Amino acid sequence: MSAGGVPQGESGVHRRGLPHGQPHALRHGAFAEFECSLIRERQREGIALAKQRGPYKGRKKTLTPERAAELVQRAANGIPKSVLATDYGISRETVYQYLRQANLP
Repeated sequence: MSAGGVPQGESGVHRRGLPHGQPHALRHGAFAEFECSLIRERQREGIALAKQRGPYKGRKKTLTPERAAELVQRAANGIPKSVLATDYGISRETVYQYLRQANLP
């Protein structure tokens, strides 16, 4: 440190405000972004392979097929989606997913 409290490099030149560290930081950022994209790509490939082999099936359905059919029927009769969600213990978005699978709006 100089007498004024400004950080100095080994040569005694002030470091603050000099752009020489910026390209170094940009390289690190670019490398990190590239590495993340490689990880995502490998993960997608792994999921695709697992789906082909069969063990990757996603999350188990919340409702049985019978309860899902009942939900769809009640929705077709005009019961509000929020009431259905509460009655079946699922979110409104899940209600809409079941209705989309049944081709209902």
